[in-house]
Amino acid sequence: MDKRKKELGFSNLEYAILLFLEEKLPFKNLVEDVKEIGQKLDEDMFSSWQFQASAKKAADKEVRLFLRKYVKEGLSLGELEELHGKIMDRVVSYAQN
Repeated sequence: MDKRKKELGFSNLEYAILLFLEEKLPFKNLVEDVKEIGQKLDEDMFSSWQFQASAKKAADKEVRLFLRKYVKEGLSLGELEELHGKIMDRVVSYAQN
């Protein structure tokens, strides 16, 4: 297990999102941002949630709302859509584990 992940107190999903965003975005407050989205996603997740359309839609909405803040940082809608897709891939992937 990664030492940094332990220090941050992140779940596997949160840490995967953080590493991905750090690779793609040059912003400083990503740790706090990822904590925020992690908490919101935890509220929507339950056993086999990814197979229930309404739960998956709620998680999808949370990720989209989370990414909207980066419009102010100069990201285009296309870039946001790409980030959304890749984050949702991670969310669903970690939900299956």
